[in-house]
Amino acid sequence: MADVLSITVDADGIAIATMDSPGRSMNVLDADVLQELSEIIDSTTKDEKIKGVVITFIDVSEIKTAERQFKALGTYLDSISAAIR
Repeated sequence: MADVLSITVDADGIAIATMDSPGRSMNVLDADVLQELSEIIDSTTKDEKIKGVVITFIDVSEIKTAERQFKALGTYLDSISAAIR
């Protein structure tokens, strides 16, 4: 088994499955991970206390921050280019 998914359940009955692939540069949905995810979905749908499942990934916020920084850099470079012309 891939063992890259961890699951917690909050007080409202929402299960949060978090994917983290330590030692890899990114999270990858391969056959082992899909099997693990299937098992989590099966077990959470059988539990009457669980109202829903959220699947999330580690370090997504860092990626989004980097995307915003690159976009801001692009805007800054465009303004420099326009000023030079």
